Amino acid sequence: MKRFGDLVVVEIAGSLAGGYCGKLFADHGAEVVLVGPSELPPHQSAYVDVGKRPVDAWPAGLLAEADVLIESSADGPVSPTGVGRDDLVHVQLSPFGSSGPYAEWKSSDLIDYAVGGHLYLYGDPDREPLRGPADQPRYATGLFGFIGAMAALWVRRRTAKGQVVEVSHTDAMVSLHQFTFLRYTLGGDTLRRMGNRFTGQGQPNSIYPSADGWVCVSAPAADQVERLLDVTGLADLLDRSDITSPLDFQVLPHVLDDALMPWLAERNTDDIVDLLQAVRVPAAPVSTMQQLLDDPHLADRDYWRPAADGVRRAPGPPFRMSGHRWRQPDRPASVGSDGRRQGTWDPPAESMMAHFAEHGPLAGLKVLDLTRVWAGPLATRMLAELGADVVWVEAPWGRGPRQLPDSLIAATRYYPDNEQGDCQWNRNGHLLKFSLGKRSLALDLATAEGIATFERLVPWADVVIENFSSRVMPHFGLDEDRLHELNSAAVYVTMPGYGRSGPAEHWLAFGSSVDSHAGLSSLIGYADQRPWKGGVAWPDPIAGLHATSALLIALWDRACADDGAGQTIEVAQFEATVAIVGDQLLAHQSGAVLDGSSNRAPDAAPQGVYRCQGDDRWVAITVDSDAAWQALCDHLAGFDDTMRSFDLARRIECHDAIDDIIATWSGARDQRTVVAELQGRGVAAGPVLDAGGVVADPHFDHRNLFHHFDQPEVGPFTTHGIPIRLSATPARPRRRAPLLGEHNAEVLAEAGRLTAGEIDSLAAADVIADRPPE
Repeated sequence: MKRFGDLVVVEIAGSLAGGYCGKLFADHGAEVVLVGPSELPPHQSAYVDVGKRPVDAWPAGLLAEADVLIESSADGPVSPTGVGRDDLVHVQLSPFGSSGPYAEWKSSDLIDYAVGGHLYLYGDPDREPLRGPADQPRYATGLFGFIGAMAALWVRRRTAKGQVVEVSHTDAMVSLHQFTFLRYTLGGDTLRRMGNRFTGQGQPNSIYPSADGWVCVSAPAADQVERLLDVTGLADLLDRSDITSPLDFQVLPHVLDDALMPWLAERNTDDIVDLLQAVRVPAAPVSTMQQLLDDPHLADRDYWRPAADGVRRAPGPPFRMSGHRWRQPDRPASVGSDGRRQGTWDPPAESMMAHFAEHGPLAGLKVLDLTRVWAGPLATRMLAELGADVVWVEAPWGRGPRQLPDSLIAATRYYPDNEQGDCQWNRNGHLLKFSLGKRSLALDLATAEGIATFERLVPWADVVIENFSSRVMPHFGLDEDRLHELNSAAVYVTMPGYGRSGPAEHWLAFGSSVDSHAGLSSLIGYADQRPWKGGVAWPDPIAGLHATSALLIALWDRACADDGAGQTIEVAQFEATVAIVGDQLLAHQSGAVLDGSSNRAPDAAPQGVYRCQGDDRWVAITVDSDAAWQALCDHLAGFDDTMRSFDLARRIECHDAIDDIIATWSGARDQRTVVAELQGRGVAAGPVLDAGGVVADPHFDHRNLFHHFDQPEVGPFTTHGIPIRLSATPARPRRRAPLLGEHNAEVLAEAGRLTAGEIDSLAAADVIADRPPE
């Protein structure tokens, strides 16, 4: 078996998605050969192409040596290279994938946001929807592509067979919604942009002007709101007749904002953050690109690395691995006589391809999952869909008490028909979505018996993963030294918001606070109003994807190592998020102005979001070439001969006038009609889909992106899967979501080797449970 540093990856120059997928290989030691001239802007190429070996044309014999081939397209379908090898892992990344009604459509990152359902969640409800930070669909697709490639390489290691790995931008974006679709399918609620704030439950969750800039306050929990009101002297807001619970600010956010904003405006950002973090209310600065480069936490952690030109600074590693150095060869390979390490993860040898096709490419991998909320549960759900045996170790009270306040049900809308029912702990759609394919062990780690029981499980596991703050595992007596004492082969993944060192180490962090600190809000906004709060807590899925990527590298290292030793991976959500604005940081240091205002782009005009017939119906349009401009002029009335002759620079200059003509035309037409007409003429366009539009969309239906289960206590349950399409070993949820503690006895007997008497004793002492405590 090749060590990671001996893998040969051929990347055909294409999109940023392909570039970031290749970067993850190159940064961790693989040889990446970049074929053909870069199609990326200079600031992107300078970021993602570092460490790759560029060649102008195919060297003789190159493909015969390759383990992985990456092909990608930013704005249309991939034209696959004829390979003629059945042992090659062939990654294909494109906007809509190779099949489905939209497979031949032209696209842009604006259209990826629109069709993937994210655009509808950003912006002012009384204005056109806003694009999120530029090119994020492509970064996410590149991450999924890397994960799929590593999963396919695992299969090849046992079968000598390759396969095609396909990820589309729009599938990726659909899969990276937190609760948009479950709120729609469980209760008919259509989540919609909420202004300059996070789109979802829990307020305040926004950015606000301070005396010297902007500050982010993210307090979605009732106790956090109460502490915020106490420390700001605004507790009397809870005495209002229209406020019966702190959660009522979800439906009346302006009541709190109107009182809070004057208090924030009188204070400096750093003082606000220090005060709120001291009372455990998540808060963070809203960073510009320059403020990010000057951030003291990143400096303390020695995060920045010299860019290729030796002048600018670029992001360092998005995750830190104790046994694998970034941008340096990994440790020497040493394999057994049959070319693989004999270890705990060793699927049966007979009919291996059929085995992996049925059970998934990671079949045999055993995971202890201590994660919660979104970033960690997304990582472990991906592992489960790829075939791993994931045991969710949850607190008996982790799904809430036996009875919830009605205000919480109304605020979250996670429950079928917005009713908690008799067993609310088994009806929470958010928990069900992220536990699909897992087993549940409800274990009280606040007790000595619970810790001792967990320690008996660790030798069984290949992976232990958690996303607590950095203090929690040491408090349990389960730091990395103790875990590796119990199981030296275990890979331990920890995902604290800001890492395990630095001045912000102990800050309370949510994805919706980290996004603004990591500069994302500075990249969003209308021409007359910015920065703007992201409608989605983007750092959560980005951290989850990077954690899964790091884990697969670590498992590869372990399989190659003579001693079979595991290692520790630290994924700081803040640093993982900064990594996906690396190109923007390089552009800023070059003095380039990448206008992110509204929905426009520096390399396309017109580009925007235009109203169509119907309530809140919109279409996204990108004209990225002179040919597309001529096609648009041919199709729409209103463009005179002078305008038809405009080049890109002139179209950018006259963008407002062009927008008026397009808006008049689109406003009289149905959304789908506009898209069909423009795509038929080779002009990139896509509908801005809401939750119902995505769930019912024929393209996603054709691609079987949504899965349907009969869930106890719920009934029919629909949610999306991961977007990685493996041609020979499909990824999919292989079991419904578990009930609380459903697999207690099974897991403890199998993984911990506990006797029936020991298990009964734990149940009698309420160390394990299948319902919340009284």
